[in-house]
Amino acid sequence: MLKQRQSVQCVSTCLAFAAIALSVGCKPEVGSMPPQEMSQVEVITVETQTIPDEPEFIGQAEASRPVEIRSQ
Repeated sequence: MLKQRQSVQCVSTCLAFAAIALSVGCKPEVGSMPPQEMSQVEVITVETQTIPDEPEFIGQAEASRPVEIRSQ
């Protein structure tokens, strides 16, 4: 029972130290970083427009039977 109590105290002490270390380590130093400047952006107005639908297909053609073409 004494061993179990010591283990619980050890774990709680370690958790307390970890919590203190994290809370102190996460605070930024005052004046360490200059304030960031605002970024310049461009703004455009969105307008609806009609775009013609002209499908374009790329492919290869193959004859159903071989033929011979001669000039006259």
